[in-house]
Amino acid sequence: MVLAEGVGAMDFNEISEKYGISSVPDTVINEGVGRVVGAYPEQNFLAELMRTGVK
Repeated sequence: MVLAEGVGAMDFNEISEKYGISSVPDTVINEGVGRVVGAYPEQNFLAELMRTGVK
């Protein structure tokens, strides 16, 4: 199972600063174990999820 949460980087400065987000889209996986910055092709995005242990 995957739990996803979307937040507006400009509306949640504390979260943006915590993860060093400076542009969107920016996907933080497992509290920073993985990360996808920009619009990735689905296949690459899934590969990064799998690399971080998401099943």
